[in-house]
Amino acid sequence: MNENGTAQDSTPTTPIDKVEPIGASDAPTTPIPLPATTVTSPADESALAGFWGALKHLPQYVRLTAEVVRDPRVPKQAKASLAVGGGYVASPLDLVPGFIPVAGQLDDLYVLLTALQLAVKLTPDDVMTPHLMKVGLSAADIDRDLAAIRRLVQVAVVKGLKLGGAAVTRAAAGITTFIRSRQAQRKEVAGE
Repeated sequence: MNENGTAQDSTPTTPIDKVEPIGASDAPTTPIPLPATTVTSPADESALAGFWGALKHLPQYVRLTAEVVRDPRVPKQAKASLAVGGGYVASPLDLVPGFIPVAGQLDDLYVLLTALQLAVKLTPDDVMTPHLMKVGLSAADIDRDLAAIRRLVQVAVVKGLKLGGAAVTRAAAGITTFIRSRQAQRKEVAGE
């Protein structure tokens, strides 16, 4: 208690000239190198080429969907498959949000192609073949484009894990260096 009757703080104080500010000067002195993201392997380039091929077929896939939906000979299950695929593409609720570049559209394309693939399998050949020929596609084109999307996703996931893991390792090393330098500075200030 002090002379005014209030409690006095007994916490020890450090002179202001001994307090080290926390700021930009506390950053590690050695820069943390970032992984090279522009280097691509032949597998990466092949996956991208396959994806671009699938994307070039998109107008044909849309026309095929419209043709198949209008044909009364196409089974209801095939039309339902296309309705579910189209509903997913049109829906604002996605597995991967549309605002994420490429990945947000990739899942839509994959779902649409999977719905088309199922519709092709559920529809008799004598009904589906003229529709495919009219738009310049084959069932093999759909299969190949789906495989290309799967390859691209696989490459992207593996590359993302590698880059992310490397970035976390570098960040952890930088943080460790920073903490050790701060501990050494505090020991110097304390006179140890």
